[in-house]
Amino acid sequence: MNHKGLKSILNYAVGEVIIITIGLLIALQVTNFSEQNNDEKIAVNYLNKIDSDIGKDIYDLNNIIDQRKKSLIMCDSMLSYYRNKRVINKKLFEKGFFSIFIEGGFNVNRVAFNSLLNSGYLKNLNQKSIENELYQYYSSSDELLFVEEKFSDSSQYVEELLKEKGFSIEFKEAFKWNNPDTVDFSYKKLVKYPDLHSHLIHSRMFLTELIGLYEALKNEGEITKKNISDLLKN
Repeated sequence: MNHKGLKSILNYAVGEVIIITIGLLIALQVTNFSEQNNDEKIAVNYLNKIDSDIGKDIYDLNNIIDQRKKSLIMCDSMLSYYRNKRVINKKLFEKGFFSIFIEGGFNVNRVAFNSLLNSGYLKNLNQKSIENELYQYYSSSDELLFVEEKFSDSSQYVEELLKEKGFSIEFKEAFKWNNPDTVDFSYKKLVKYPDLHSHLIHSRMFLTELIGLYEALKNEGEITKKNISDLLKN
């Protein structure tokens, strides 16, 4: 084979290699684009679920803010009995007593957010501001749950203490007929249990703090939800 023929074959081979390489690069780019597009769709799907979860949180927060504000009013009413040295409204005292020994609290809906974190698709959102807002929102909810847990623990401790001193039995006997006009529960009986007075002051502090945390979290949730909704529309 002469030099000219060999050069022609080499040029043809190089050309084939270049064409194949370009084809592979295009195919790889298309595959990467397809995978990225698919990852973004998965991330958006998670975002839709988080949007729904925060919506549920806001609904629950509205309800619990209302409940805690009523508990705070009742707590203030009960404290007024100590200031006035008489039980003015026995029925309100009964409601107030049960309202400050709460067992239920706020449960944040975070399943979708935790799933997004574990999936590794969070980076595919390409929205650093939304990512930061989500971290802040769920961090604030953790702080709220921590304060709620402290309040619940302190309430449980005082409740057990009052039971040991006979308060619960006396209280139930006084209100068992559910008739505030005939109940025998006076200020003289009330002051026999100083732990209750201390707990009312303690509860007022916790309730005030919790209401502030609920409202702050609700505001954060509303802003985050709006930004998520705006992102999903685009």
